[in-house]
This record gives sequence, C-alpha cells and structure tokens, in this order.
Amino acid sequence: MHDSQKNQKLLWGIVLSGVAVRVVLLWLLRPEFVGWFNHTYYYYVQTGGLLKQGVLPFPDMPLLFYLYALTAKGMAFLGADTSAAIVGSSRFWMCLFPSLIPIPVFAVLQSLDPWNTLRRRKWMLVAASGLLPLTVMHLPEMLQKNALGLLLLAVLMALTYKALQSFTWQKAVAIIVVVALILFTHLGTAVAALLYALAVWIALVLVHPRKAQLLWWGGKLVLAALLVALLVTFSMDVGRGERMLHYAFTSFRTSWLATLFTKPIGHPDWFPALVGTIFPAAILWWLLRAYHRKHELLETWDRVFWLSAIFFAYLLVFPLWDPAVTVRFILFLSLPLLWIVGYLLLRYLSKRWIKNLLAGSLASLCLLMLIGEAISSQLNRQRNRATYEELLALKEEIRFSADDDLILSQNGAEHIANWFLGTKASLITSLTQEDFQTYRNVYVLTPTETRVEEWQYTGKSTADEEDRYWLMRHPVLLPADAEELVSTPYLLLHQLPESPANWVFDQKGAWLSYEK
Repeated sequence: MHDSQKNQKLLWGIVLSGVAVRVVLLWLLRPEFVGWFNHTYYYYVQTGGLLKQGVLPFPDMPLLFYLYALTAKGMAFLGADTSAAIVGSSRFWMCLFPSLIPIPVFAVLQSLDPWNTLRRRKWMLVAASGLLPLTVMHLPEMLQKNALGLLLLAVLMALTYKALQSFTWQKAVAIIVVVALILFTHLGTAVAALLYALAVWIALVLVHPRKAQLLWWGGKLVLAALLVALLVTFSMDVGRGERMLHYAFTSFRTSWLATLFTKPIGHPDWFPALVGTIFPAAILWWLLRAYHRKHELLETWDRVFWLSAIFFAYLLVFPLWDPAVTVRFILFLSLPLLWIVGYLLLRYLSKRWIKNLLAGSLASLCLLMLIGEAISSQLNRQRNRATYEELLALKEEIRFSADDDLILSQNGAEHIANWFLGTKASLITSLTQEDFQTYRNVYVLTPTETRVEEWQYTGKSTADEEDRYWLMRHPVLLPADAEELVSTPYLLLHQLPESPANWVFDQKGAWLSYEK
C-alpha cells in the first residue's frame, strides 16, 4: 500500500475516532440538563427562535444558528420533534467540527515532513489535534461558536502556509472565504484571526527583503481587515461591537502589566501578574532563540510560518490584555503551539528521546484532559438529573404562559428558563418598566448554588460596562415584597407583585440599578 493511502486511512481513522468519542460523551451519556451556566441552551433558544420567527431572538453572529436551523428542519422533515431536532442538530455538528481539526493540521505537518522522517511523532501530533484540551466537551457545550471558530482558524492557518509556499489567486480567494466564514461565526475567533494576520505581517517584515513595502501594504491590509471586522460586528450585534471597543480602550488599566506597576507587591493579584508577564516573555525569547539557530536551514515560507506561529501564540497571552480577554484568547492557543512543536521536532531538536518526550507529553496531556472532562461530567450527573426533575416539576406546578409571563434570572439560567419552562426569560440588565405592564406575571428564578451577599451589589449600575457584566452574571437581588412560590434544593422561584420601589430605571425606562 502506498504511503499516501496509509496516510489517508490513518487520518480518517483519527477523525472518526474523535467523532466517536464525542458522540459517546456529548450524545449517548449526556443528560438533558447539564448545568445552570452551560450555554448549550442559548444555542437551542436561538435556533428555536430562528425556526419559529425567522429571526434570532438575541443579536449574534448568525452562521452557526442558520446551520443548526437548516439541519433541524431536515430532521423535522424526517419525523423528529422540533425540540429533539434542535438538540440533535447541535450535537451532530459539535461532534463533527472539532473532530475535523486534524485535517488542516496534517496538511501542514505533511508539507513540513514530506519524507515521513518523523512519522510516529507527526501522527502523535495529528492525533492530539483531534482531542485538543477543552474541545471534547467544554467548547461543544459551553462555547459552540468557538468550536466552529477553532476549526476555521486551523483551516485559515493551513491555507496561509500553502499560500506562503506558492501563492495563487485561488488560494487567496480560499483565504478570503474562510475569513468571511469566521466573521459571520464568532467575534472572538475574528479577533484571533486579526491577531494571526498581525503575526504573519510581523514575520513577513522580519524575513522578507522588501521590508518597507511589506510594512506599508501589510499595515494597510491589517487595518482594512480590522475596519471590516468592526463593520460586520456592528451590523450583526451592536452590543458585542461596543464591548469589543470597550475592552480595546480599557484593557491596559486591568492588564497584568498595569497590575505590576499599580499594585503593591503584597497584593493578591501582583504575583499572578508577574507570572503572566514574565513566563510568556521567557518562552517567546527561547523560541526566537531556537528559530535564530536554525532559520538558515529553512525555506522562506517556513521561516515566516514558524515565526508567525510564535508571535501569534505570544499575542494571545500578551500582558496588555485584560485577563478576562486573555482567558478567551487562550482557547485558541493550542493551534499555534501545535505548529511550534512540529517545527521543534523537525528543525530544532536533535536527540530522539527529547523528541519522543515532547510529542508524547503533548498527546498525553490531551488524553488526560479528555479523561478529566469525562470524569467531571459524570461527577455532576446526579445533581444535574435532580435539577432537571425539579425544572419539570416546576413547569407542571406553575404552568407558565408563553405570552403573559416573564422570568428574570442570571446569565445562562435565563436560557434554561426559556428552554425548559417554555416562557420568555430575560436578564435584569434587559428589564424595562414597561415589562411590568406587558406581562401578567414577572418571576425571578434563582439557582441555589449561586448565593451572593447583598452588600456586593452596592453601587453597581448598568451605566458602567464592567458593573453591567457583573450584574448579568449574578442572581437577581430580590426586593422585600417578593413572594416565594417554590423552594427546592436546587432552585428558588419568586414572584414580583409590581415594579419594586427601590429599583432604578433611566429616562427611557431601562433598568439601571437596585438602589436609589
């Protein structure tokens, strides 16, 4: 059998193994309720709204939801219940998308090693890419747009490598198409793609002899890409666009680097800030040193791609970002690290045992993370089943009206209320005075696992973006006249008789804060 045929069989074996693992964990062993703050239900609600009303209930990048809706329609045509079709479409694509990441990874590694001199270690990297940390359960449940975005970003990086090898207009068009798909899929992935474009630009300027031209034209292209990304984001979801600009202009104040210079050494955040600043910089220095030692042995496109992977990895953990932003960027870090490890194995390391150790450690880490995700899911299984039964009992007891009732809850739980209880649900930050006239009953649903002291709400208002985000993620503070209707081990339900006297609304009637 030819090597190419063996490679194809191995590659598809890895892809199908990834699909099988996810089908078992995400589909066969997955309970109906998977946690109060699991954003799975956001995707269900969005898809359901698209099917019933033809529009997304909440502004967002639409591509994944349209794909879910189209798939659910196909399942419904074959006889599936609408709700089951929505769940099935989500699970189908989330089992498939992360499992396809080995294909672009293999394409690059095969180009780096066409003579299969690192056959065993190369396949360890390809296999690891099929089970990257957090891509087995966390992303396919909590952050489904990230899961598709990670695949698209891997394809974008592989296409970039191919274009660096030999540029053609067909490859350029393919890159533009993938970038467009990213823009209409997920804002976070779009920002990561911009950082990757910046990394490629820096690498080209450092490697290519025509530095002045690249500096000028590359800068214009990166700026144009940023403007297009902003335009698309604001056209799809103004709120996300505003948050993007907010973090862009305020990140430095809360970044690790700012913490080092503004907080005393004994402050709890100071040492994490020191590690978050020094450790990535030290790794960057070592990787650049490794590149410098071997760069003369590389073709121009390999120099650019290796350098761009190094810079991209560093930009994802850059100490000038807000730590909350860095946490999101880290979800993409595994991709450049895979390419970096591939170059280290092929171009830098010489001792066989070190190569085996590095490749084996990466594969073992992915396997351990998979086991950890599976164990965590099973540990919460009994509690989740009990919560699900309480939600069904609550629906039967209260008999909510889809048109006349509104449930207030915190971020994540409001979509659970919508999906399981069949009524409209909202965050306190989206409440208006008019809602108390529009709806016959206004309820507050509180997961018992998230209790917050009353003093923590003091001074917080939606007028401040950080306060607004905090208020979204914490339980609704109950007024004194709220009537308790249901109390169980896992949830509380209260009814508000009228608009609470101490709640503050602005001139347009939008909710501002809990106190005057």
